[in-house]
Amino acid sequence: RKNIKKILKRQKIGLNEYTIVKKDGSNFQVLANSNVIEDDNGAFLGLRIVAMDLTEEKKAEEKIKESEQKYQFLAENVNDIIFVLDMNLNIKYASSSATKLFGYKTKDINRIKIKDIMVKDSYRKAIGSFKKYVDLAKKDINFNIPLMEYEYIRKDGSTFWGELKVGFIHNLEGNLTGCLGVLRDVTVRKEAEEKLKYISFHDSLTGLYNRTYFEEELKRLNTKRQLPLSIITGDINGLKLVNDTFGHLKGDLQLCIAARF
Repeated sequence: RKNIKKILKRQKIGLNEYTIVKKDGSNFQVLANSNVIEDDNGAFLGLRIVAMDLTEEKKAEEKIKESEQKYQFLAENVNDIIFVLDMNLNIKYASSSATKLFGYKTKDINRIKIKDIMVKDSYRKAIGSFKKYVDLAKKDINFNIPLMEYEYIRKDGSTFWGELKVGFIHNLEGNLTGCLGVLRDVTVRKEAEEKLKYISFHDSLTGLYNRTYFEEELKRLNTKRQLPLSIITGDINGLKLVNDTFGHLKGDLQLCIAARF
């Protein structure tokens, strides 16, 4: 009604959306433009209305809105951090899990610099990899960045290991505009891997290097450039007597004491 009054007053209203009610009571949206029809003397004769049915467009908008809500829900309710960076590695978006993992407030996340949340060595490696992958992605739009692992720093100074999966974002012209990535805390897994690696090369009782380590090192050192090479061996006098007299627990204790030296 307001627009009709404006039209009658010869005011321009431009394009507007309206809800049209059908005979069966259902309705649909249209995009309409209205103009006044006048006679030669400028007297009002009627309205000229051009309308476009927006039913399909509105359905598409609803689907997009639903998808956005679903992705927003997923992003805000997973333990992994979902993030977006520009090509200068500025944080443009980070899911709420970033506040939990790094200890920063939500309002501070976008102001954080990447170098401030990575251990120096990891940051140096990450920058080197980023530059290399940018060059490769410019040559091949389908280039996939491999999984990466870096060490990160929380606000309180503690560190954790994160598994990083990143993909480049391209505009319609195919130019790189940023990165979309997922960061997962893999500290527990890394600790388990390090423990497994340790027990693979160390004696479980004394903590000294075991035979597996010795054989691996022997292969590495058994070259001309490593010569001359010396090997020192030793044993504990009376260990069998200790085991037979006081039991194997005492014998094990003696081995552990000797291992310290």
